[in-house]
Amino acid sequence: MGGATKVLNISRDPSPFLKTKVGNLVSRLEHYSKYLNHSYTITIKVGTTKCGILRGKRFEVIGVKQNPVFYLVEGFNIGKNILLDGMVNLINTQDAFLSGVLGWSLKKYCSMRGRKKILIVDVHANIINNKKWLSENWINRFLNWTGKRILRSADYIRTVSPEIKKKLELSGISGEKIFVLPVGTDIRSARKMTSPKRAGRQNMVFVGRLVEGKNVDLLIDAFSELKSKYPDSTLTVVGDGPKRKELEGLSIKLKTEVRFLGVIDHGKLWKQYATADVLVLPSSHEGWGLVVLEAFASGIPVITTRAVEEVNPTVKAGKSAIVADSLDVKGIRKALEAFFVLSDKERSSLVVEGRKRSAKFDIEILAKRRGEILKKISEGSM
Repeated sequence: MGGATKVLNISRDPSPFLKTKVGNLVSRLEHYSKYLNHSYTITIKVGTTKCGILRGKRFEVIGVKQNPVFYLVEGFNIGKNILLDGMVNLINTQDAFLSGVLGWSLKKYCSMRGRKKILIVDVHANIINNKKWLSENWINRFLNWTGKRILRSADYIRTVSPEIKKKLELSGISGEKIFVLPVGTDIRSARKMTSPKRAGRQNMVFVGRLVEGKNVDLLIDAFSELKSKYPDSTLTVVGDGPKRKELEGLSIKLKTEVRFLGVIDHGKLWKQYATADVLVLPSSHEGWGLVVLEAFASGIPVITTRAVEEVNPTVKAGKSAIVADSLDVKGIRKALEAFFVLSDKERSSLVVEGRKRSAKFDIEILAKRRGEILKKISEGSM
């Protein structure tokens, strides 16, 4: 199945070198490699002073130090050798920020050596010029400044949704070099883990980074207000991030029990979906919302926001999901209660529609499409 395409991926996903394999990068590379000649991936290796190498069929993953300075220096030294010696002409970065800077630097270096390379930058989130994201801290404003410059210098930009493509065009980036390729998930594996759901059960799960913009604090507040009315309801939070201690403190303050599981591997994550009754994703901005696909594939409904509905075509209010009317405690509480009172038939209808909409985003389908796109870019026929 492999084509004649070779690519250097630049990432900051540490999962290949973690025992838990959280993030599932290796699994994705196994799918992607079927439609490439070979791929190399430079990523971070947490908690080590040495580089690491992991090899699979038609792919290699090289781990470098997590520290940004070492990441750039070690990544540059490894990347330039791959690009100059390995007959690789595509550089694909995970984002327009730190990995984007590394990819841009490698492209410039190779150009000075008389070796033309093509830079493809991925954009997974609707954050460039996003006012709410910019207002969170000065680091985001600096990243926005950097990201726009990297995107303008890229040869191609891959976005995960048409909505992000439109936003980038509005920020002054040429739409001619932007293509849309969503992120997929392993639909088949998810469906093996499904279990029957019953009306009246209210086991909720949130999956994602515990950061500003995910609004888990609003979810905990809303859950706390409903707990006395629905005493059997539960809330489990899967993921980690800088707001975890604050969120744990909030649940204690509100005297509301919330299970914080931290980061778990994908096998355990599928089991969490299987035992849950609904996924709640109250984000104020998302690029795609991969966890929505995972939930739909696992046979559970989704409660989310207009921001997610805008970027993810699998989400349709009243059809496949319950969408909060407003992004505040009141809006989320109303959405939760709307789910709690659904009948078996109504819940089943959401599940059927969610599965139907998510089917075309199986990772195998999208891996093949990615291989075809990279081949065209490599051959100059894109």
